[in-house]
Amino acid sequence: RNGDYERATTKYAACLTIDGDGSQYNQNALENDDAGGRLHAVLHCNRAACLMALKRYREAVKECTASLRIHTHYMKAILRRGRCFVMLRQFNEAVAEYER
Repeated sequence: RNGDYERATTKYAACLTIDGDGSQYNQNALENDDAGGRLHAVLHCNRAACLMALKRYREAVKECTASLRIHTHYMKAILRRGRCFVMLRQFNEAVAEYER
């Protein structure tokens, strides 16, 4: 809320390493199929929002994709990924997101 998005991305990444069953969670967003359930989907999506504020759209797309691997119909992740594609001038991908 105070605009420290870099610190927030680090904190969200730290939260993603916490897993109740003691298993290790890989911080590479695209290497976790469905780990963590809905909470991890939200954390990835929130991390994407911070990355978007920092104009790191490619990284934000990866976070949204990780979120959608966990929760395939998570609307915030779909919309954020679409916005990232627009900012990256990948308009066909953006349209495909919005038509999901």
